[in-house]
Amino acid sequence: MKNLHYVDTKYTKEAERCLNEVLARDVDELVGAMVVQGITSTGKSRWATQMSLIQESSVLVRTDCQDTPLSFFERMFHQLSKLHNEYPHVGRRASMMKAGIREILENHPNTVIYIDEVDHIVRMDRKNRDIFEGIRDLLDTTYCVVVFVGEENLDRKILRFNTHYFNRVLRVTEFKRLTKTEFVEFLRNQRRSFKIDDSVIKWVLSKLGEDAGNSTGHYDLRQAEKVLEILDRKVANGEL
Repeated sequence: MKNLHYVDTKYTKEAERCLNEVLARDVDELVGAMVVQGITSTGKSRWATQMSLIQESSVLVRTDCQDTPLSFFERMFHQLSKLHNEYPHVGRRASMMKAGIREILENHPNTVIYIDEVDHIVRMDRKNRDIFEGIRDLLDTTYCVVVFVGEENLDRKILRFNTHYFNRVLRVTEFKRLTKTEFVEFLRNQRRSFKIDDSVIKWVLSKLGEDAGNSTGHYDLRQAEKVLEILDRKVANGEL
Protein backbone atom coordinates (compact mmCIF):
# COMPACT_ATOMS: atom_id res chain seq x y z
CA MET A 1 0.00 0.00 0.00
CA LYS A 2 1.24 3.48 -0.82
CA ASN A 3 2.41 5.39 2.25
CA LEU A 4 -0.28 7.94 3.08
CA HIS A 5 1.08 11.01 4.85
CA TYR A 6 -1.30 12.42 7.41
CA VAL A 7 -2.86 15.73 6.41
CA ASP A 8 -4.09 18.03 9.16
CA THR A 9 -5.92 21.24 8.20
CA LYS A 10 -8.74 23.29 9.65
CA TYR A 11 -11.10 21.35 7.38
CA THR A 12 -9.98 17.94 8.63
CA LYS A 13 -10.36 19.19 12.19
CA GLU A 14 -13.89 20.44 11.50
CA ALA A 15 -14.79 17.14 9.83
CA GLU A 16 -13.52 15.22 12.87
CA ARG A 17 -15.50 17.49 15.17
CA CYS A 18 -18.69 16.82 13.19
CA LEU A 19 -17.97 13.09 13.14
CA ASN A 20 -17.50 13.04 16.91
CA GLU A 21 -20.87 14.76 17.32
CA VAL A 22 -22.53 12.13 15.14
CA LEU A 23 -20.83 9.35 17.11
CA ALA A 24 -22.04 10.94 20.37
CA ARG A 25 -25.69 11.10 19.25
CA ASP A 26 -28.49 9.34 21.08
CA VAL A 27 -28.42 6.17 18.99
CA ASP A 28 -31.93 5.20 20.02
CA GLU A 29 -33.32 8.49 18.70
CA LEU A 30 -31.10 9.46 15.76
CA VAL A 31 -29.49 7.63 12.85
CA GLY A 32 -25.87 8.42 12.08
CA ALA A 33 -25.29 9.92 8.64
CA MET A 34 -22.93 12.76 7.73
CA VAL A 35 -21.90 14.54 4.51
CA VAL A 36 -18.35 15.66 3.66
CA GLN A 37 -18.27 17.70 0.46
CA GLY A 38 -16.05 20.06 -1.50
CA ILE A 39 -14.40 20.81 -4.83
CA THR A 40 -11.77 18.43 -6.14
CA SER A 41 -8.26 18.28 -4.64
CA THR A 42 -9.21 19.74 -1.26
CA GLY A 43 -8.34 16.64 0.78
CA LYS A 44 -11.76 15.19 1.60
CA SER A 45 -11.10 11.76 0.08
CA ARG A 46 -7.67 11.67 1.68
CA TRP A 47 -9.25 12.50 5.04
CA ALA A 48 -11.77 9.67 4.64
CA THR A 49 -8.96 7.28 3.71
CA GLN A 50 -6.88 8.41 6.69
CA MET A 51 -9.77 8.00 9.08
CA SER A 52 -10.59 4.53 7.79
CA LEU A 53 -6.98 3.51 8.42
CA ILE A 54 -6.41 5.02 11.86
CA GLN A 55 -9.90 4.78 13.35
CA GLU A 56 -10.94 1.54 14.94
CA SER A 57 -13.93 -0.26 13.44
CA SER A 58 -14.14 1.71 10.19
CA VAL A 59 -13.96 0.97 6.48
CA LEU A 60 -13.81 2.93 3.23
CA VAL A 61 -16.05 1.91 0.33
CA ARG A 62 -15.67 3.71 -2.99
CA THR A 63 -18.53 3.86 -5.46
CA ASP A 64 -18.22 3.39 -9.20
CA CYS A 65 -20.32 4.86 -11.97
CA GLN A 66 -21.05 1.31 -13.14
CA ASP A 67 -22.16 0.10 -9.70
CA THR A 68 -25.25 -2.03 -9.34
CA PRO A 69 -26.82 -2.77 -5.95
CA LEU A 70 -25.11 -6.18 -6.02
CA SER A 71 -21.61 -4.87 -6.86
CA PHE A 72 -21.83 -2.06 -4.31
CA PHE A 73 -23.10 -4.12 -1.39
CA GLU A 74 -20.81 -7.02 -2.26
CA ARG A 75 -17.84 -4.63 -1.98
CA MET A 76 -19.12 -3.29 1.34
CA PHE A 77 -19.74 -6.82 2.62
CA HIS A 78 -16.18 -7.94 1.87
CA GLN A 79 -14.70 -4.81 3.44
CA LEU A 80 -16.70 -5.29 6.64
CA SER A 81 -16.02 -9.02 6.74
CA LYS A 82 -12.29 -8.39 6.49
CA LEU A 83 -12.44 -5.63 9.12
CA HIS A 84 -14.30 -7.66 11.73
CA ASN A 85 -13.12 -11.12 10.68
CA GLU A 86 -16.69 -12.29 10.28
CA TYR A 87 -17.94 -14.09 7.20
CA PRO A 88 -21.69 -14.76 7.32
CA HIS A 89 -22.92 -17.09 4.62
CA VAL A 90 -24.52 -15.05 1.84
CA GLY A 91 -25.68 -15.75 -1.69
CA ARG A 92 -25.06 -13.77 -4.86
CA ARG A 93 -27.94 -11.36 -4.52
CA ALA A 94 -27.95 -7.77 -3.28
CA SER A 95 -30.58 -8.56 -0.65
CA MET A 96 -28.44 -11.38 0.71
CA MET A 97 -25.36 -9.16 0.79
CA LYS A 98 -27.32 -6.55 2.76
CA ALA A 99 -28.50 -9.23 5.19
CA GLY A 100 -24.88 -10.26 5.74
CA ILE A 101 -23.82 -6.64 6.25
CA ARG A 102 -26.64 -6.12 8.74
CA GLU A 103 -25.55 -9.19 10.71
CA ILE A 104 -21.98 -7.88 10.96
CA LEU A 105 -23.13 -4.38 11.96
CA GLU A 106 -25.43 -5.75 14.63
CA ASN A 107 -22.41 -7.45 16.18
CA HIS A 108 -20.27 -4.30 15.82
CA PRO A 109 -22.60 -1.33 16.40
CA ASN A 110 -19.84 1.32 16.49
CA THR A 111 -18.74 0.72 12.90
CA VAL A 112 -18.15 3.77 10.70
CA ILE A 113 -18.56 3.33 6.94
CA TYR A 114 -16.97 6.01 4.72
CA ILE A 115 -18.53 6.00 1.26
CA ASP A 116 -16.38 7.96 -1.19
CA GLU A 117 -17.34 9.42 -4.59
CA VAL A 118 -21.02 9.35 -3.68
CA ASP A 119 -21.83 11.58 -6.66
CA HIS A 120 -21.79 8.41 -8.78
CA ILE A 121 -24.91 7.13 -7.03
CA VAL A 122 -27.00 10.29 -6.63
CA ARG A 123 -28.40 10.03 -10.13
CA MET A 124 -32.03 9.46 -10.95
CA ASP A 125 -32.24 5.84 -11.96
CA ARG A 126 -33.52 2.65 -10.42
CA LYS A 127 -30.20 1.04 -9.52
CA ASN A 128 -29.01 4.14 -7.64
CA ARG A 129 -32.31 4.44 -5.78
CA ASP A 130 -31.92 0.80 -4.76
CA ILE A 131 -28.37 1.44 -3.50
CA PHE A 132 -29.45 4.44 -1.44
CA GLU A 133 -32.49 2.59 -0.19
CA GLY A 134 -30.19 -0.17 1.03
CA ILE A 135 -27.92 2.33 2.80
CA ARG A 136 -30.96 3.93 4.42
CA ASP A 137 -32.11 0.52 5.65
CA LEU A 138 -28.71 -0.10 7.24
CA LEU A 139 -28.85 3.28 8.97
CA ASP A 140 -32.38 2.64 10.22
CA THR A 141 -31.82 -0.91 11.44
CA THR A 142 -28.30 -0.72 12.93
CA TYR A 143 -26.26 1.75 14.98
CA CYS A 144 -23.59 2.26 12.32
CA VAL A 145 -22.42 5.67 11.11
CA VAL A 146 -22.25 6.39 7.36
CA VAL A 147 -20.10 9.27 6.08
CA PHE A 148 -20.99 10.31 2.53
CA VAL A 149 -17.99 11.90 0.75
CA GLY A 150 -18.35 13.74 -2.55
CA GLU A 151 -18.10 16.89 -4.59
CA GLU A 152 -19.45 20.31 -3.71
CA ASN A 153 -23.21 20.59 -3.14
CA LEU A 154 -23.47 16.87 -2.39
CA ASP A 155 -25.96 17.71 0.36
CA ARG A 156 -28.25 19.41 -2.19
CA LYS A 157 -27.88 16.50 -4.60
CA ILE A 158 -28.97 14.04 -1.92
CA LEU A 159 -31.86 16.33 -0.95
CA ARG A 160 -33.05 16.53 -4.57
CA PHE A 161 -32.51 12.81 -5.00
CA ASN A 162 -34.72 11.90 -2.05
CA THR A 163 -35.78 14.00 0.95
CA HIS A 164 -36.09 10.90 3.13
CA TYR A 165 -32.42 10.03 2.55
CA PHE A 166 -31.29 13.56 3.41
CA ASN A 167 -33.33 13.50 6.63
CA ARG A 168 -30.83 10.93 7.95
CA VAL A 169 -27.95 13.42 7.64
CA LEU A 170 -27.01 14.97 10.99
CA ARG A 171 -23.96 17.02 9.97
CA VAL A 172 -22.60 18.58 6.76
CA THR A 173 -19.06 19.89 6.46
CA GLU A 174 -17.19 21.34 3.49
CA PHE A 175 -13.55 21.18 2.42
CA LYS A 176 -12.08 24.16 0.57
CA ARG A 177 -8.72 25.01 -0.95
CA LEU A 178 -6.18 26.52 1.40
CA THR A 179 -5.02 30.13 1.40
CA LYS A 180 -1.28 30.70 1.07
CA THR A 181 -0.93 31.18 4.85
CA GLU A 182 -2.87 27.98 5.55
CA PHE A 183 -0.93 26.16 2.86
CA VAL A 184 2.44 27.12 4.37
CA GLU A 185 1.20 25.90 7.75
CA PHE A 186 0.12 22.65 6.09
CA LEU A 187 3.62 22.21 4.63
CA ARG A 188 5.29 22.84 8.00
CA ASN A 189 3.11 20.16 9.60
CA GLN A 190 4.04 17.50 7.04
CA ARG A 191 5.95 14.46 8.28
CA ARG A 192 8.34 13.59 5.48
CA SER A 193 11.73 11.97 5.02
CA PHE A 194 13.29 15.45 5.02
CA LYS A 195 13.01 18.58 7.12
CA ILE A 196 10.60 21.15 5.74
CA ASP A 197 12.25 24.49 6.37
CA ASP A 198 11.85 27.88 4.70
CA SER A 199 14.00 26.86 1.72
CA VAL A 200 11.85 23.78 1.05
CA ILE A 201 8.65 25.82 1.35
CA LYS A 202 10.04 28.39 -1.08
CA TRP A 203 10.98 25.60 -3.52
CA VAL A 204 7.53 23.99 -3.29
CA LEU A 205 5.77 27.31 -3.86
CA SER A 206 8.00 28.04 -6.86
CA LYS A 207 7.27 24.61 -8.35
CA LEU A 208 3.56 25.01 -7.89
CA GLY A 209 3.55 28.55 -9.20
CA GLU A 210 0.36 30.33 -10.14
CA ASP A 211 -1.13 27.13 -11.54
CA ALA A 212 -1.49 25.71 -8.03
CA GLY A 213 -4.00 28.30 -6.93
CA ASN A 214 -7.02 29.98 -8.39
CA SER A 215 -7.37 33.72 -8.92
CA THR A 216 -7.74 34.25 -5.16
CA GLY A 217 -4.48 32.45 -4.39
CA HIS A 218 -5.85 29.22 -2.94
CA TYR A 219 -3.80 26.04 -3.14
CA ASP A 220 -4.47 22.54 -4.42
CA LEU A 221 -3.41 19.75 -2.02
CA ARG A 222 -3.20 17.10 -4.74
CA GLN A 223 -0.62 19.07 -6.71
CA ALA A 224 1.27 19.86 -3.52
CA GLU A 225 1.45 16.16 -2.63
CA LYS A 226 2.91 15.35 -6.05
CA VAL A 227 5.66 17.93 -5.55
CA LEU A 228 6.42 16.60 -2.07
CA GLU A 229 6.67 13.08 -3.49
CA ILE A 230 9.26 14.35 -5.95
CA LEU A 231 11.26 15.67 -3.00
CA ASP A 232 10.89 12.33 -1.19
CA ARG A 233 12.35 10.52 -4.20
CA LYS A 234 15.21 12.99 -4.52
CA VAL A 235 16.14 12.51 -0.86
CA ALA A 236 15.86 8.73 -1.16
CA ASN A 237 18.13 8.75 -4.24
CA GLY A 238 20.69 10.99 -2.53
CA GLU A 239 20.07 13.88 -4.88
CA LEU A 240 19.44 16.29 -2.01
